[in-house]
Amino acid sequence: MATKKPYRPAKTPAAGPKAGVETCSRLSRRRWAFSNLGTYVRRDMRNKPGTMSQHAAALALDLGYPATKEGRAQALEACAWFAQYADELGIALINDYMHGQYGRTWLCDRAAWKTHTEATIGIRYHGIHIELHSSFANLSAAEYEKRWRALPRP
Repeated sequence: MATKKPYRPAKTPAAGPKAGVETCSRLSRRRWAFSNLGTYVRRDMRNKPGTMSQHAAALALDLGYPATKEGRAQALEACAWFAQYADELGIALINDYMHGQYGRTWLCDRAAWKTHTEATIGIRYHGIHIELHSSFANLSAAEYEKRWRALPRP
């Protein structure tokens, strides 16, 4: 079970992609057949001009899944697995956009899910958004994959 940790979003953009994030995206896509909806890109948050996205800091990845019962089941499995092993994988935040009416967020500072009661996390789409703590984003691809493979498969 994950322990509570401070959520510290980056304040400055990165110079380029980070190996830990790219590896997390690649391994997630392989395990659950997700599509890659993006990692590093210098931009503001959607609908929040002037607020830097964590994609710009190279700490975030977006994964898409089919709008089917099976696709949703895979997304739920992945969300549960990421939340369970957040400490080992360096997970800071997970947005599950299709949960309920407005989505839900798992955040490291509470180590729990919060279901949203209004549209605060962005547009609904068949995808999940994951952010890594900076120290995990900066791991080499080999080191991040070693940590991933040490965990039980869902």
